[in-house]
Amino acid sequence: MENDRQTFTRSPLIRIFSIILGICFFCVFSIFAYEVFPRYVVFSFPPPIDDYGVDDWMFPTHATWRNWSDRYFVWRVETILVYENIPDDKLRESIVTYFDEKLNNSGWARAENVTASCHYIMPEVDFLNYLEDFSQNGYIAFIKKSDHDSFNWTNESTCIAIWNTSPGTFSVVILSARPSPFTRFFNWIFE
Repeated sequence: MENDRQTFTRSPLIRIFSIILGICFFCVFSIFAYEVFPRYVVFSFPPPIDDYGVDDWMFPTHATWRNWSDRYFVWRVETILVYENIPDDKLRESIVTYFDEKLNNSGWARAENVTASCHYIMPEVDFLNYLEDFSQNGYIAFIKKSDHDSFNWTNESTCIAIWNTSPGTFSVVILSARPSPFTRFFNWIFE
């Protein structure tokens, strides 16, 4: 009789322990799934129109980039634009104006801080300077308008590189980076 009583009292503890263990397992699995499946910032607008009717991006790339403990979901596309009989500085200005308009309409603002994540994730930054005037090649950075007041380099960002390969011919790369949820969480905790 006493053995039956001990079994009965242990059984609820085992059930409670199993329920708690199941909840913990579900939470850990949910957090893992939320972190592992990437969410890219992808833009659907076409590249600027050139003299030869280029209307699509080339080499779309989706990648995960790591920098120590930080993880970014990176989307990148590029194109080559060819124009005839227009000065390069005017072309560069029209290309930048096009992207300013498209990204502003999508909720992005030009980053005034040159230390946006472009330095860390865009290889073209190695041979290009920040575009301050339209007479030379360079890159520009954008951040979400909602992050504009609290900017740090771990916010979502978009980088656009524009450079001449020959007179009237421009290579254009657009790259967006979104930090993973854990990256944002840990940066928020340790700030």
